[in-house]
Amino acid sequence: MELFRPEAILFEPVGTLLVVENPNAATGDARRLRAEARTGQPDLRLTAAPGAHDLLDELAADQVLLAVVSGFAGGARSLAAELERHGLRRSFPCIVASSDSELSGASAAPLREALRRLRVPAARAWHVGSDFAADVTHAAAAGLRPLWLDASDASPPGATPHQRISSLDALLALYLESQGSR
Repeated sequence: MELFRPEAILFEPVGTLLVVENPNAATGDARRLRAEARTGQPDLRLTAAPGAHDLLDELAADQVLLAVVSGFAGGARSLAAELERHGLRRSFPCIVASSDSELSGASAAPLREALRRLRVPAARAWHVGSDFAADVTHAAAAGLRPLWLDASDASPPGATPHQRISSLDALLALYLESQGSR
């Protein structure tokens, strides 16, 4: 996949910007953890991921448009409150929760809605997610560049074109590399 400087970056926050704080829940896979976040499981505590603040500060300084797109329990309002709790809310002018509207369900529609709100074509945007089946496949279907945040050595479960990154620091490095490809 050819590297380009994104005009926008969309995030599925659970598993990327927000990580599981309590060790009992941390042993699960990304799909289960996202399901718990979507249903508001009381034992699931989230915290800002290492490097999240530095990454978002760098992207904001470069005027990259940012959005959060998720099926988070409680919708956009609840998600905004969770981001605020971790000092991340100010970075996101656009929050789309598929649970708020006709965009519900796993599909590319919430990503397209975020792009519409940001006024950015899909071909000029990246999407960062930790669930290959949901995030990578839907980002590819919406025409975004899918970035799979996965620190394991596991083989991807599908053949969808994507780029794997191991951390938010790796995402920042990729973004900085993209600046030479304006």
